[in-house]
Amino acid sequence: MEHNDIPPTLEELKKRLRLKKRIGLLGGSFDPPHEGHIHLSETALLKLELDEIWWLVTPANPFKKRSNQNAYADRLENCMKFASNRKKVTVLDVEGQQGFSRTIDTLRYFKKNLPQGQFVWLAGMDIAHQMPDWLRWRDILKQTSICFVARQPWSLLSKKTVFDNFSCQVIHQEHLKAPKRVDLSSGHIYWIKQVQVNLLSSTEIRKLDFHSNKGIK
Repeated sequence: MEHNDIPPTLEELKKRLRLKKRIGLLGGSFDPPHEGHIHLSETALLKLELDEIWWLVTPANPFKKRSNQNAYADRLENCMKFASNRKKVTVLDVEGQQGFSRTIDTLRYFKKNLPQGQFVWLAGMDIAHQMPDWLRWRDILKQTSICFVARQPWSLLSKKTVFDNFSCQVIHQEHLKAPKRVDLSSGHIYWIKQVQVNLLSSTEIRKLDFHSNKGIK
């Protein structure tokens, strides 16, 4: 990160995109951030040949009860500390600054204010099966490319998703095995298998006692 204490501003992001244009976007509550987020980010960096990954900490996850979420400022700070030694991971407070809690709003903001960027939205396989519940999910397909990363076990890859209903003329889908400089324009969906990853989600990790020997190190 360019600063250890605050996320980069919009102007700083514009300057960065002059040289580093291929950006992966990973959104979520990050409550808490964990090695699974790091591993997904590194997998996408490698397999899609990206320049950077931007973590988008949401102020309010519409699919989770607010009473069960830690304060946004705390989650943002935890992310910045957790990813501080990862040169290609940048934590942003765009959604907090703009009051966004929906992916479509964030994508439109980037398209309007950072048109030089080539973005791919990153998500786990569970999201691929939840997409019909997302606000204006069809518009998301029109705004960006998407990459779904499956963690072990890979059973979710064999289950049908809403994307199976689209023809290849509407959406280009590709399962990636080897690294490839893929097309990041909208209408492209990529599927990646992730290996050697902590199988616990943020919700599961939050239930652990970090002050005992049962916590995640």
